[in-house]
Amino acid sequence: MTPRPVDFRGLTSGDATAALALLAGARPAPAVMASAEATAAAWSAPGAGFAAIDQDRGLTALATLHLAPSIYTGADWAHIEDVVVPSTVGAQLTEPLLRHALTELAARGFPQTSVGIPPGQEWLAVAARAAGFVDELLYMGRGALGEVRGGVPTGWRSAMPAGLSVRAAHDGDAAALEELVAVFAREFGYPSGADTATVRDFLGRPNTGAMIAELEGEPAGFIATSSAFSLHYGGPTLMLDDLVVRPEARRRGIARALVEGSLESAAARGAMTARLWMQGDDEVARRFYASLGFSADGHVLMLPEDAR
Repeated sequence: MTPRPVDFRGLTSGDATAALALLAGARPAPAVMASAEATAAAWSAPGAGFAAIDQDRGLTALATLHLAPSIYTGADWAHIEDVVVPSTVGAQLTEPLLRHALTELAARGFPQTSVGIPPGQEWLAVAARAAGFVDELLYMGRGALGEVRGGVPTGWRSAMPAGLSVRAAHDGDAAALEELVAVFAREFGYPSGADTATVRDFLGRPNTGAMIAELEGEPAGFIATSSAFSLHYGGPTLMLDDLVVRPEARRRGIARALVEGSLESAAARGAMTARLWMQGDDEVARRFYASLGFSADGHVLMLPEDAR
């Protein structure tokens, strides 16, 4: 079959109804469908994603974006969150759509790009690899974050260890978070461009934030998170981006308290699911997150630096 010509443009809130109709015919279809109103609201700002428009058929395919800075470097990360392509044109349109997204993101100066591959969508992995993505990571996800009563989720919060407190980080915590990032970077040999200004910028973004743990009044760890809107997961979702605990404070329940505090806060704000990425061979981390209700949920492909 000869591919039909399409034009690419940015997604807008006006595409919400057509996008959900396209998603309803996808295979596999999502278990929970986002509402048109929530989708339109999520796509009201620039940078929601990319649309493939057929002159006769209208919206033919789409790729949504999750944009967030790294607390380590301050550089913005572009994650291709959802790719919706009908099976009738999948092989012909998926790779061109991804290549268009990469071209646009490179022109905007995004130094890091990734794409999520939900379970059952290996066709997307094939197209992503053809477009240049490699370096597979494991997706782990957790479903419904619990019933909310009186603004507080119920049913899964562990008892807080003695002497430990967990709260949302604010501007005044920037220096402490900068020092914790440096501890992590030194331990694992990662580059870190974080400084107080970088951390303050991260905390000030509308879709990013952090929880800080204090042990006997002293900063002991933090978790950085970001908020995304996912068609495949039915709406707002929490991304657990970075988890750091001081070496001397580990094995005291701090990491668990940080994750649970983040889930509790996100559920109270309306998040439906939570997800994270990790190295697939890190069995310690995998068991830890499994104990918090997370399970393997697809994988993530990264664009290598020399392909950007």
